[in-house]
Amino acid sequence: MLYTPRDMIAEVCGDSLTIPSRSRMTGKSYRDLMNDYLNEQPWYQLGMNLAIGWPANQQTDGWLAMYLPDQVHDQFAHATVRQANGQLIPLVQSDQTLWAAQKTFRKQVSLLLDPDVVFAVLGVLIALFTIRRYKVSGKVDGWFDRLLFGIVGFLGWFLLVLWLIRDDGVTGWNPTLLYLMPFHLPLIFWATSSTATARRRTIYFGLTAFLLLPGIILSKIPGGFDVLFPLTLLVRCIVNLQPVRQAYRTPARID
Repeated sequence: MLYTPRDMIAEVCGDSLTIPSRSRMTGKSYRDLMNDYLNEQPWYQLGMNLAIGWPANQQTDGWLAMYLPDQVHDQFAHATVRQANGQLIPLVQSDQTLWAAQKTFRKQVSLLLDPDVVFAVLGVLIALFTIRRYKVSGKVDGWFDRLLFGIVGFLGWFLLVLWLIRDDGVTGWNPTLLYLMPFHLPLIFWATSSTATARRRTIYFGLTAFLLLPGIILSKIPGGFDVLFPLTLLVRCIVNLQPVRQAYRTPARID
């Protein structure tokens, strides 16, 4: 069992410890409290939110919020301990700051390097590329699907391993796996091989498109990633599900 400083102090004090804000709801989830620390680091914030799962959306009370150091400090500052003679005394007799970190501000990254902008531009470029190749040339590029969904599958396997190796549950039941499905790798090669039939492509891309919507709804990642990126994948799914165009194959591919 993992013990935090909160647990060790509470165990030593026993029933004599009273924390006034222990049962008071904070109005924030574990994820919200974490993001308060990461607002100045957008890429790190995105990575952490991708990694944690549905349990991180649980609303916290004062006791649960004390997984963070500042919450331990603030709530123990108002805690009391009952002595053997029945007298209540403050748990914290004095508060001394040994080192104070400077206030940090959101890192001034280039506009084109902000996560929301990066994935918005990426989505537009992929959509334009896809539409042009299909409308002008009547082609759906299998190599591009293998590259895109192969990367998605790799990320999915990484998140799945995090889920399995951690025993605290924080990375479990991750809804982002609905669009970052690990099984895209290797199933994308099965669906886009030179011997793949239209039925095989329909099953794969149809099921992928079906899972994207609940992934968007259930994901709680700040910013636009959990909408922009799944919609980018949806564009590729839709074009792969298109019927045969006149004068073209089903549809033609460049592998």
